[in-house]
Amino acid sequence: MDLGITFVHHSGVREKKDYIFETKGGGLLCVDLDGDDLPELYFVSATTLDLRETPESPRNALYKRQPDGSYKNIAKQSGVDDPGWGMGGCAGDIDNDGDTDFYITNFGENRLYINRGDGTFSEEARARSVDCPGMSTGSAFGDADGDGWLDLYVCNYIDWTWENIPQGPERYGNWRGLSVHAGPRGLPRAQDRFYHNRGDGFFEDWTQKNGVGKVQPQYGFQPVWFDADGDGDHDIFVANDSCPNYLFINDGKGMFNEDGFLRGVAYSNDGGEQGSMGVDLGDLNGDGLFDIVMTAWAQENNCLFLSQGLGFFQDFAFTAGFGSITTPCVGWGTVLFDYDNDGDQDLFFANGHVFPESNHPGLGTSYAQQDFLFENQGGFQFKNVTQDVGLTSSPARISRSATVGDLDGDGDLDLIVQNLNETPAVWLNEGGSQSNHWLRVRCQSTANCNPIGSTIEIHTGDAVQRRLISSGSSVFSQKELTAHFGLGDVDRVDKIIIKNNRLDDIIIKNVNADRLITVELKNQ
Repeated sequence: MDLGITFVHHSGVREKKDYIFETKGGGLLCVDLDGDDLPELYFVSATTLDLRETPESPRNALYKRQPDGSYKNIAKQSGVDDPGWGMGGCAGDIDNDGDTDFYITNFGENRLYINRGDGTFSEEARARSVDCPGMSTGSAFGDADGDGWLDLYVCNYIDWTWENIPQGPERYGNWRGLSVHAGPRGLPRAQDRFYHNRGDGFFEDWTQKNGVGKVQPQYGFQPVWFDADGDGDHDIFVANDSCPNYLFINDGKGMFNEDGFLRGVAYSNDGGEQGSMGVDLGDLNGDGLFDIVMTAWAQENNCLFLSQGLGFFQDFAFTAGFGSITTPCVGWGTVLFDYDNDGDQDLFFANGHVFPESNHPGLGTSYAQQDFLFENQGGFQFKNVTQDVGLTSSPARISRSATVGDLDGDGDLDLIVQNLNETPAVWLNEGGSQSNHWLRVRCQSTANCNPIGSTIEIHTGDAVQRRLISSGSSVFSQKELTAHFGLGDVDRVDKIIIKNNRLDDIIIKNVNADRLITVELKNQ
């Protein structure tokens, strides 16, 4: 089916990258912005050096589903067609008014789009003190101090501005005997920023106050918020490129201590720094704690940091079956999702090199690379089913971000991949809902309670599934804020438990399958 998505991503020219920022970006958001239970698609573009700040510069695109099933770009009339050098973004209801706002990171000032509730948005990043000029990459909202209002973590990459980027030969480096763009190692690292929500949708910079600014700046890539140690508050894992990763442990009041090395997520199993890229979260071993999936640079396997309890982790990627397969590739976006609705979470990896020069004969690699889908065989054992499901039916791309959402409202999750300097790939799922049942749960924010950070559990007999409602994941991207569960042949859920640190547990019993339910977050 032709969905009518004609967006083309731009970031420099395809054939030669003079700067490292030309190889990043490609973020996308799949989120319901207008409350009709069908997600919109927001594609983030950059531009080219000669078109930057000109009327001809490419712009971001917002696609909305039309009655005939196609999608139409409504970015301009919605007020969100930013022409900046875009990287990615995240989404959440920052003012607790019941609709979804979203944040876009750029090389240059970032954007904060406030949802007016009528299909249009107001850009207010500078007014709300989160414009964060510099070179931002990944971002994510979460509630650090448990006050029911979303705070914001922004990764920054290299301490450059448009005024101080190098113009001479120092912008180039050497890779396997070829001249390529420099970095990241050797380039100045930038400080990540933490913005605290005052309780009215406006922010103040807490970077130096709460511990985030006390650690050495790294090449920040993607943050994710989750309760790493099971104590009820929101911690933050940060994937850092070519540097140790960070795990900020929350004291419950919004103050953080960085503890990644001690807890097993800073380095690879052999003690090396990794080119860490994309991140997603899921409870793969059913222990009630969320595990971390992370992509990495070539010759550095993608990781599965399984929780060992109390906030400690160990990489089980090779045991899980994808360590060796992913090692040759440059991994970017990743997403855990139940593509076949059988009741466990499967795993997608988006791949693509950063150097156009990687196509040079004799190197044994390529610029475009095959993406991977791994099917969960139970617990955390995965099988490569990329060819079986048809993902090899089109040529390999230079993939960057990836996310999922039920684009056509048929009860299974579709896959969207943003490709560098190309059109996106939209893979409609034609099998997940045909043989298996499903359930979708959407939480509605209220005046002093936000669904971001909530855990949704469903119980069917002795089986328990968990999903985290999260802001920001994969690479520079946002997946649906609706929790999706595959049920296999089960047509009724015994109970749903919604856990939010602002509320008593919300329990809903005896729910029929194959439907979406909406729950307002308030004490029952």
